[in-house]
Amino acid sequence: MDASKIIKEMTRPVMGCTEPAAIALAASLATAAARNVIPDWVRDDSERGEPRRAPVVPEIEMVAVRTVRSLYKNALAVGIPGASEGGIHLAAALGAFLDPSSGLNLLKASDEEALNRARAMAREPETVTLEVREDDRDVLFVEARVIAVVDGERHV
Repeated sequence: MDASKIIKEMTRPVMGCTEPAAIALAASLATAAARNVIPDWVRDDSERGEPRRAPVVPEIEMVAVRTVRSLYKNALAVGIPGASEGGIHLAAALGAFLDPSSGLNLLKASDEEALNRARAMAREPETVTLEVREDDRDVLFVEARVIAVVDGERHV
């Protein structure tokens, strides 16, 4: 296999910087799991679909993100596509309102409603939390935990 074919197979489109996209994707996947929905690409490495808003947007009570210092540093002040601001807290909150089907390209689907909900969440210190793991200098790691109310029931 030649190098160009390998690069083409391993490259994925990303809307914006990869660090905020990775944080948003982790929150989006956690929210989907709370709705008991797992995208096909997570299970079988199928092709990612076109970016879209999450079909059922639950009430989000909390988004907690854990990551490593390098990802934190690179995402701290990076702008979010379509928003006039950026940062980790906004990326995490916004991801909760987006469909993870398109993988790292999910920020392309953000709209004003999702951005406004995410901005409101990101302003609340107990609603969007962040923990930086200092012990993983050579590892790329991001984890999100979401508490969402779906059909009147709380799911994590």
